[in-house]
Amino acid sequence: MSYSFNNCVSRFSEEQALAMRANLLEQKDGLGRIALPFARIEKSGIIPVSPLDSGLVNAQDGFLEWQAVENATHYIVQVSRLPTFAVFDVMK
Repeated sequence: MSYSFNNCVSRFSEEQALAMRANLLEQKDGLGRIALPFARIEKSGIIPVSPLDSGLVNAQDGFLEWQAVENATHYIVQVSRLPTFAVFDVMK
C-alpha cells in the first residue's frame, strides 16, 4: 500500500481504496448490515426525565434520563448536535 504525505491526506490511493473495500466485503462483511432484533417503542411511550424537551445542556454536563419502559432490557439512543436531526429512534 502507498502512504501519502500531508499535502494529500484527504484522499486514499486507488490501491488503498481497493484494499479497504476487499477487507469490508470479505473479512468484515457483517458491518454493512445492522441487525436490530428489537421491538420499536413508540415515542408516546417514552417519558423523558432529563434534559427537558428542547432544553439546552452544557456539553460537558449532558446526561440523558428517562422513565424505564416495561419489559425493556436495552435501549438504543441516537443523539445529534444538529437541530435538523430527523431520526428519533429509541428501541427496546
